[in-house]
Amino acid sequence: MFTVDVCFDIPLGFYASLEYLAQQGEPCDPQSLFQHRVLGYDRDPQFEAGARQLGMSVKNEQFLLRTDCLPLQLELAKQHAGIVVSHQTLCEAAGLIKLDVGIELPALPLYLVCHRDVQHNKKIRVLMDFLAETITLNS
Repeated sequence: MFTVDVCFDIPLGFYASLEYLAQQGEPCDPQSLFQHRVLGYDRDPQFEAGARQLGMSVKNEQFLLRTDCLPLQLELAKQHAGIVVSHQTLCEAAGLIKLDVGIELPALPLYLVCHRDVQHNKKIRVLMDFLAETITLNS
């Protein structure tokens, strides 16, 4: 039904502002990580599901600051409110510092897909090729 054109992985990590780290210190292991303000989701279960895949038990209710809005999580981290778990490129562009807390996060796969019925439409093909090239160059 759908055709996959491009697949690559988005690296994930734990990030915080330099000011937050200067004030609160840098966690160095999973136990010390959760003694910090880790920014989490409110109703979205993806953090909980990801933690389960890593053999950890984390509930959204454990986070002091919660929002299901990723841009808001990034902004909170930029404003020194805590540690965010997010995309490497976004965090680095926001000036956040990557933390080594002893947890290896799996990368987030990204697929560029279109419906099989339109994959040979010239306009859609040109757009798909442009997106594939742009995504590959920026990854």
